[in-house]
Parts: sequence; C-alpha cells; structure tokens
Amino acid sequence: MILIVGYGNPIRVDDGVGQAVITEVEQWNLTNVRSLSIHQLTPAVAAEMAEVDTVIFVDAALEGDTVNIISLEALPSKYLKRNNEFIQPQLTMPNGLISRLIN
Repeated sequence: MILIVGYGNPIRVDDGVGQAVITEVEQWNLTNVRSLSIHQLTPAVAAEMAEVDTVIFVDAALEGDTVNIISLEALPSKYLKRNNEFIQPQLTMPNGLISRLIN
C-alpha cells in the first residue's frame, strides 16, 4: 500500500500544490493508494505512515530551488525496545535531516 501525503495552504495558492495533487490522485481511484490532504505535517501523520509500505510527500518548491529526495528504510527490530526504556537515537531522525539541521 502507498500513502501519498499532500500538504500546504491552498489559500496561499502556490503552497497549496500538495493538496491539489491529492485532489487529482483521488480521482484516479487506485486500489493500492491512500491519500491524505493536510495543512501541515504533524506527528499524527506517523500513525497513517505505520500502516503502509511506501509514503510519498508532495509539497511546493520555488522554481530553481533544490528539491531533496530522501529515501528511508525501516530499522531492524533490534532497535525497538519493548519496555519503558528510551527509544534509541536512530529512531528519532534520519541522519540526512540531522546533518541539515546542524549545518
């Protein structure tokens, strides 16, 4: 199953492209695709992501901006704790995102 998440603010027009794409995708009636149209990304999206194999995020970018394509893979279950211990740092943020936030 694939989840396509389109996000942005349709009032701002250019920033509403994510939601416009979702409107179009929903008309295709694809059986293996779920769609989610939202104003902004929130932690609640994680619950939707946990139920699918692949997630595609759609957002606006200005012409000439660098568009980043990031591929993430699930970590082996050895990183998941089954008790009240803290989650290991590998589960909190992808390395590419961490380096972009630091630099």
